[in-house]
Amino acid sequence: MVQIPRSEAPIVFAKLKTLTLRALSVETMSFTSMTWGQIVWQLTYRGARIWVVVFAIMYVLQRQFIYAPFGGEADPKVLGFPGFQAARLERGNGISNVVWTTPAAPAKPTILYFHGNAGGLQHRAYHFAHLQAEGWGIYAMSYRGFSGSTGSPTEAKNIDDALAAYDDLRAKGVAAADIVVYGESLGTGVAVQVAAHRSVRCVILESPYSSVADVASGRFWYLPVHTAIKDPYDSARHVQRVTAPILLLHGTADTVIPATYGRRLAAAVPGQKRYVEYPEGGHVNLFEFGALDEVRAWVNAPPAVRAATLN
Repeated sequence: MVQIPRSEAPIVFAKLKTLTLRALSVETMSFTSMTWGQIVWQLTYRGARIWVVVFAIMYVLQRQFIYAPFGGEADPKVLGFPGFQAARLERGNGISNVVWTTPAAPAKPTILYFHGNAGGLQHRAYHFAHLQAEGWGIYAMSYRGFSGSTGSPTEAKNIDDALAAYDDLRAKGVAAADIVVYGESLGTGVAVQVAAHRSVRCVILESPYSSVADVASGRFWYLPVHTAIKDPYDSARHVQRVTAPILLLHGTADTVIPATYGRRLAAAVPGQKRYVEYPEGGHVNLFEFGALDEVRAWVNAPPAVRAATLN
């Protein structure tokens, strides 16, 4: 989830290498005439300079680590998605989000889908095909800068756009009781906040996290991530306001968002919930291990019989 776009990675790391070597001043270091105390001081001083340089780079470029769009706007019909329509959710000031939609079969709910941090809507073909096969409607919104959407993504903008997507779905005549909020990876943080502010049938979180700040701090343990992060996506905090039932799905073998963070979020859910973990599941392949069965049961179950215990 937290990664640099492939096209920019060589540039970013080349800059990091140059600035780090400059901070270290390798070419001027000579230990032959130093005492041990002076050597320790020089290494500490130069190490501190490296830390400052690394922190500065990570702070300035942090959103390039979080958001990795690639692939331009695509026509779902050309890609072989029967029944899908591509449209734009106009947000004003020249900003619009590309959305893919397909109507629900009679008496079936609609999935309000929020994707992960990389790629675009066209890279969710596998998911959309399975969800559409259930007769469910799909309203999938791409974030700013993804799939032809204009603008640049931030947490605040993504949440604002996601709430507008929900409101657009309601304006099209879909009842709140027929809206299922589905988040994948980064999108789980978006889904949680939508469900915290709007009434929905239920929530599905695939490969979720307690917060992006938690995941990032696990990787960059030497940096003050919680203090410096601009887009924390604090799902563990926002989930306190969610009243709809929540299904959480995670893979034990997930190396992008380790299952620890999914368990932490599940423990924070105050209401009706079900947490399912797949021992061989990774980050994006849970449907291969039966996750669709859990999704189907959760969406179709009457409220009175929907599972209410944390596994």
